[in-house]
Amino acid sequence: MTCPTDAFHGNPCRRGGQGTGTFYTQDKTSVAKENERLVHLEPGSDVKSWIIGPRNPRANPADDFRSEIRVRRDGSTLRIETGGTPSTLELKEKSWSPWVKVKFKMSMLQSVPGMVRFYVRQLSPMIEFYVSPVNFDPAAPVFPISSPPDYAKKLSEEIGPFATLGMAEDRRHERIPPRFSHTTLKLPNGQEFLARLVDVSISGAALAVAAKPPIGSAVVIGETAAQVVRHFEGGIALEFNRLFPIETFSENITL
Repeated sequence: MTCPTDAFHGNPCRRGGQGTGTFYTQDKTSVAKENERLVHLEPGSDVKSWIIGPRNPRANPADDFRSEIRVRRDGSTLRIETGGTPSTLELKEKSWSPWVKVKFKMSMLQSVPGMVRFYVRQLSPMIEFYVSPVNFDPAAPVFPISSPPDYAKKLSEEIGPFATLGMAEDRRHERIPPRFSHTTLKLPNGQEFLARLVDVSISGAALAVAAKPPIGSAVVIGETAAQVVRHFEGGIALEFNRLFPIETFSENITL
């Protein structure tokens, strides 16, 4: 079987990839693979589900914001009512959708915009599809994702929507403020900057630092290899090359 690997969304045949995507299946025995969420679909050819969005910080117990979708199998086509733009997709097996702009409703008056792509893994004997990690919409990001801040919007106007490596709120692991916050950031060219850890998880960190290396840059924070995934005012967000063991992770962590 051939499968189109996408540099920004991983290989949906293998499952799992950049950021946190979601795998949808009617196979109730299926379990989540590394670096993915799993949603079990109800049986049938016409089912309702949802796109998993940013974490809802007010929910107790913890939960995520959602954007509702509906999927219908029609022969060799999966019809997806996205609730966004475009509102309807018709996809064959082993095909990616274009970017879909969706909104996650946070309150009566507030919502968070994002973008996803769908990939249909199979239609028979059970429906299975994949939704990419939620990306910022470069035309209307919640936080600055480029330098200068308006560059992403201008670029999207020229070339259309493009991947932004996932929402900052798409956090797979709990973040905590570290007890020892002072550290250094080393860039690919060897330059080093004093930095301060804002928060850290087993998979990444937010760093207050004067440097703004390009998104995707390979850097070293303290002695830990990482990749730049986002810019924000006064700093950058990083994803570690390797997860820290959960059993040794605490506020006393030293990178």
